Amino acid sequence: MRFTILIALAGGLLAGLWLGLRPPPAAAPAALAGAEMPPATADSDQAATAPAAESVRHFTLQPRPVGATLPVLSVQLGDSVELQVTAPHDDELHVHGYDLSLTLRAGVPATLRFEAAHAGRFDLELHHAAHGELAVLEVHPR
Repeated sequence: MRFTILIALAGGLLAGLWLGLRPPPAAAPAALAGAEMPPATADSDQAATAPAAESVRHFTLQPRPVGATLPVLSVQLGDSVELQVTAPHDDELHVHGYDLSLTLRAGVPATLRFEAAHAGRFDLELHHAAHGELAVLEVHPR
C-alpha cells in the first residue's frame, strides 16, 4: 500500500515539474495563418540559394630553420588555397589530411592549388631532404 502511494506521489511530482518547467509554446501558427506572404520572385529565390562567394587565399612559403616558429595559414571552409613553395633542394611538399603532394625542384617556385574542403588543423611537410614541417594550415568552418 505504501509503495503504491509513493509511486503515485512521485508521478504527481514529475507531472507537476514537467508542467511548471516546460518551455513556453512557440508563436501560434494560427496567428500566422491569416497573414499573406508576398509571392516569391526569381531574384529572391536566387539570393536565398546563391552560395557565398569563395575567396582565393595565396601563401608563399620557404623552409625555416629547425626550431623556428611555424607560420599558421588560416582559411575558411570552401576557400581556394594557393601555396607557392620554393625549396633550396629537390623535395616534395605534402599536405596531411588532404593527401596532396607537390614535387619541388631546387630554387624553382612551385604552386599547389586546392579547395579547403575539410575543417581542421593540417601539417604542411617537406618529405625528402629536410623532412620537416613547413607550416600549419587551419581551416575554419563558415
